[in-house]
Amino acid sequence: MTTEPRPPAQLAGEIAAQLERPTAYFRTWIDSRFAGQRGFLCLGYIDGDPQIEDLRQKWYVYPLEAQRAAADLADYAARGFNLYMAPCLFSERTRKYTYALPSIWLWADDVPASTPCTDLVRTSEGSRQAWAQLDRPLSASDRKRLQSVWQQKLGADTCTSNAVHMGRVPGGYNRKRHGKFLVYVEQHTERIYSADLLLSKAPAAPAHDQGRGEIADLDMPQVEQHLANIDALLLSGRAQQIKPGTQSARILAGEMLIFPVKNRQDDSRSMNGYVLGNGFYMRGFPDDEIAAVMFYHYRKWGVERDKGTVWCKLDIGRSIARMHAEKPGVVQSPTRYRKLTTTAEPITDTPAASRARHDRPRQLDPLMLFNRYTSDPTLCELSRKPRAAALGISTATLDRLDAALRCEDLIDIDRPGRGLPGRVVILGGVINIPVRGVLSGQPVATAPDAPRSALECAEVTQAAPQCIGETHQAPTPPSPPDARAATAPPARGASVGVCSPQAPAGAPRPKLADAVREVFDRLRVDQDTGERRRIYSKHVREALAEMGNWPASVVERAIEDERQRRRIAAIVADIQGMTPGTLRAQLRLMERLADKSRAEGTNLYRYAEWAAREMRAELATRPAEAGRKPRKNCEALPNLRAAGEQQQADLWQVAERGLAELRAHRAAPAPEPAHQVDYAAEKVNLLARLYARQAGQAVAQ
Repeated sequence: MTTEPRPPAQLAGEIAAQLERPTAYFRTWIDSRFAGQRGFLCLGYIDGDPQIEDLRQKWYVYPLEAQRAAADLADYAARGFNLYMAPCLFSERTRKYTYALPSIWLWADDVPASTPCTDLVRTSEGSRQAWAQLDRPLSASDRKRLQSVWQQKLGADTCTSNAVHMGRVPGGYNRKRHGKFLVYVEQHTERIYSADLLLSKAPAAPAHDQGRGEIADLDMPQVEQHLANIDALLLSGRAQQIKPGTQSARILAGEMLIFPVKNRQDDSRSMNGYVLGNGFYMRGFPDDEIAAVMFYHYRKWGVERDKGTVWCKLDIGRSIARMHAEKPGVVQSPTRYRKLTTTAEPITDTPAASRARHDRPRQLDPLMLFNRYTSDPTLCELSRKPRAAALGISTATLDRLDAALRCEDLIDIDRPGRGLPGRVVILGGVINIPVRGVLSGQPVATAPDAPRSALECAEVTQAAPQCIGETHQAPTPPSPPDARAATAPPARGASVGVCSPQAPAGAPRPKLADAVREVFDRLRVDQDTGERRRIYSKHVREALAEMGNWPASVVERAIEDERQRRRIAAIVADIQGMTPGTLRAQLRLMERLADKSRAEGTNLYRYAEWAAREMRAELATRPAEAGRKPRKNCEALPNLRAAGEQQQADLWQVAERGLAELRAHRAAPAPEPAHQVDYAAEKVNLLARLYARQAGQAVAQ
């Protein structure tokens, strides 16, 4: 179905309206794509020529932060930026097929003007983008299948085949070749296309063409059956054929390996799981057995507890799909082993372990923030960063709380010009949150049919006391045992700001490296439970801000240096348990890291060279390996520079000793012989003895 272009007057009126009220226009455009859905919205913008400048992405929680997303688009449009938006929402803040949620929109780039679609967007003088609305949401793989057919039929750009590719947003500008073309909707219809009809006409995707990173379909009942007999599977003759020195065998033996990935060292559990599964895949194990082996180790390593069952299934499916994509044609066959049990326990979906501190009082919630705004007008006059600093929270937390208040029409953010959000404007609304969601103490009984606002539903009630400005006094911290504890940074998860004790004024500022190391030590271990925790740079920066004022770039470099030092220190601490082969591999890795660090001008070479020295010393103490042929070992080679210097010193010693002997010989007089030898007399005596001997022999006969 083709559509006629709208009259120029109507089109000009719509463009003028979108320029006059940009926030409302962008909000309408976003809601037309994702109304009734929930997830993470990905927007992008480019300041300048897209062929030169990089795309910058921003993430929003839809629909909670939809208004803020529209306001940001309006701000970027006022600056003349290129605006982009993903065609679907995501379950995580990552624009990949793995996390793409179902969507009702198909998208194509560089299409003809006669393309049948719902919205035809004019992106330049000769280019257009098409949006087609479906009658039901489709997954990312199905949309990729349809968009690939659409791309081949229309001769569109190859990026059309990507179901998560960013499309241009009307209202922005096309700055290619240093131009400035206003992007607008050229044609609009109410046509909705049947998803089932389009899928029936599209060719089915090949089973092996899973694309890197997409999810492979797994037979979960078979996976559960193999998981119930995992010991028998790992002890089967087929699994026992894995050579002991391979990476798969080392991981099966309980060793966690480190793999160089681009510009970093990846020692994650996910990477080790992928390498293990890839080893089984290359030996012909079927997908369900590979998934069972990986899931068993994910449970063993605590991945299921930390990240949840759903994430484990997605990661295993993505890993198996990557194996098929990178190494197609591998012959797979079921493993013959004796199943010990026929009853398989189903894999239930368990949520990820919460990293939130249950004993941490809530510092601010939307009602507390609204009370602070109404009671302190000077706070409303501050911009975003100073306001967050005055409240003692991060800018991300402030944005989340402000977004909740804006959704309730309680406040608005005045944007006088370009840049970050400006001052807070109180709209005079009334917040509808029961007392039990705000204050400590006994909950107040309410009617069962009492209406609750969206703001109340989004908040989690806590029984712990809260710091609510003037409502509650801040708890008095216990006296520290020593001066170091008094000035140490707060532990991760502890309240900072209103409820946190401040360091005494005039205290000497420690060195940055020592401060970072101390913060890492404190954040690594929970002070209450003794549990080891993951360290995030955000928490380190917050703790360092209490200890001193350092430049952000210097702090980031110090944090990265400390991470590298701790990684290498962990490797060094484990060298006694390494096999000689692992030691040699780690030694070569440290040497490469040292060379690379010197070339880049970083401090990593100091830690790498220290680790290399420790590994050389450990190799020197190891006995000779049985069955290993004697050969020249690169780790046993001497230091050529030191050997040359020692040889030069030895030569100088020999020269000095020779010169001394020569000088002594020249200075001493020649010795006179003790007696003169008469060679003639000696000859006569010798002949006389011979004659006498001959005469004695003749008489004896």
